[in-house]
Amino acid sequence: MKHIKWAVGVLLLAIVPVLAWANIASAQKFSNNIDEGQTVNSSLFSSGKDIDINGTINGDVFCAGQTITIDATVKGDVICAGQDVTVNGKIEGSIRLAGQTVSVGASVGRSATVAAMSFSLDADAKVGQDMTATGDTLNIKGAVARDVIAGGSSITINGPVGRNVKADSTKLRLKDRAVIAGNLNYTSHNKVKRDNGAKVLGDTRQTKPRESKNNGGIFNKYSLTFYLFFLLGLGLIALALAFFFPQFMRRTSGHIKTNFAKTMVVGLVASFLVPMVSIGLALSIVGIPLVFFLLIAWLLGAMLSGPIAAFYVGQMVLRRQANPLAIAALGSLILVTAYYLPIAGILVLMLAYWLGFGALLMSIRPHVRPATADEPTQSERETKKKSSTNGKK
Repeated sequence: MKHIKWAVGVLLLAIVPVLAWANIASAQKFSNNIDEGQTVNSSLFSSGKDIDINGTINGDVFCAGQTITIDATVKGDVICAGQDVTVNGKIEGSIRLAGQTVSVGASVGRSATVAAMSFSLDADAKVGQDMTATGDTLNIKGAVARDVIAGGSSITINGPVGRNVKADSTKLRLKDRAVIAGNLNYTSHNKVKRDNGAKVLGDTRQTKPRESKNNGGIFNKYSLTFYLFFLLGLGLIALALAFFFPQFMRRTSGHIKTNFAKTMVVGLVASFLVPMVSIGLALSIVGIPLVFFLLIAWLLGAMLSGPIAAFYVGQMVLRRQANPLAIAALGSLILVTAYYLPIAGILVLMLAYWLGFGALLMSIRPHVRPATADEPTQSERETKKKSSTNGKK
């Protein structure tokens, strides 16, 4: 038990920089709707079913919801996840988006990173640097100033690309408005379909996918062995946590149940914040030891995020079941199986990480809040309670 308490203490110590930032973030703007003409002079955090952001945001935008619509001038980055995500207007920083359907019509000053079932870069859209996109159907009609890296079942390019294109797709098509200033390197069993007006000014190279030599091996995602290994690993961790710490699992996964969107925003922001904080600390010699603690905490948090998300899924299915072991087992089975869904599997994995990590941070945060001068400590409260009891006797 002492070793467990020591490990938890190290985790709490390492997570303090993230929680300290969360306290600062609480002073920023939280809103689901920003009207046209409104100016927000801080970062903006939004969570909910419907999010509509207009006006001017003099900072970053973090959001998570079902339907997200952004048509604003954003001086920083946009980091959002939802079912339907639409980004227009002018984004001076980078955009990082995840969703089922994602549409970008904005002028993006820096880079774009997108994971979606269906993604469209509209004809009027511009990306100032590089674009990375993955999904099922990708339709790139806008302009990209530098490189494009794309992976999906169907990829269509119908706009100018300033440098090179690297694609991995079953079906790749260059329409008549496509102009690639550099090289086109693509991996596919099929030849690229090129319309008459499409141009590739550099070299075009096709690489056919290699057949895996480990079709039945443990390192092949779609093998039965890997599925059972993955299920056994997640299941055993979830069962151990549910057996030894059932109240912790219920309380932590409860954050997802009571405030799904906010929990995902916390996990989403933290997943980008931890590398940024680590880089900042690494720049100073004094901060290097904290980097190791922070990275260890991040690794432990990532490992715990899966079991926490699995426990939440199990609770949603077994609403009348009180046995935590049954909840953990069924939740693990559902989560691992969902990971094997075509294309959507990566979104399931990301969502589970964000929700689990966010719930863990929200559960830990109250326990590391320092006592103020006017607030008694735990030992002072216990002493006062004993004195009151003795007085009554």
